[in-house]
Amino acid sequence: MVRARQDADKQFVAQVVRQITEAEMQRFQSGGARAFGEILSIEGNQLKLRSPWQGERTVLINDQTSFMKEGNPATLQDLKVGERIFVLGKEENGKFTATRVMVGPPGGRGQFHDGLEPR
Repeated sequence: MVRARQDADKQFVAQVVRQITEAEMQRFQSGGARAFGEILSIEGNQLKLRSPWQGERTVLINDQTSFMKEGNPATLQDLKVGERIFVLGKEENGKFTATRVMVGPPGGRGQFHDGLEPR
């Protein structure tokens, strides 16, 4: 597992390099569906995201969705177009519903902790 940040020259600089165990990998893979990217729009209970790897994707929010922003509890109203987010959720019938939305740079103050990164 490598955690990195992008520098001013848009190069990725490793901050943490860690070998993960088989058990950690299984926990990561069984954690449900994931989505990530930049928020393009927020309309009602839907977020439209865009990432180079997943393209554009719509994420549904419900009353069970939890939010973290830079390591602190947040709400849907705290999200802003242009922010980068990481979402855990469930894919059913072609729709992706978020169970957890995390805002901010990966690894910042532990908000993206899923059992693979140190807190």
